Amino acid sequence: MRNIRKEITTPYAMFLDNDSNVTEGWLPPLLEVIESDETIAIVNPLTLKSRC
Repeated sequence: MRNIRKEITTPYAMFLDNDSNVTEGWLPPLLEVIESDETIAIVNPLTLKSRC
C-alpha cells in the first residue's frame, strides 16, 4: 500500500469511505473548527445512524 500523504499538496485533505453520504453544508463547519486553532490537526464530523 502506498503512502498517499506524501502526494497531498493542498492545505487540507478529506478522506471519505465509498459509502459516505454527505449533506449540504457539511464542510464549512469542519473548516471553521480546524482554522480556529493551529494546534488542531484532525477534525471528524459526527456519524449519524443511517435511516435506511
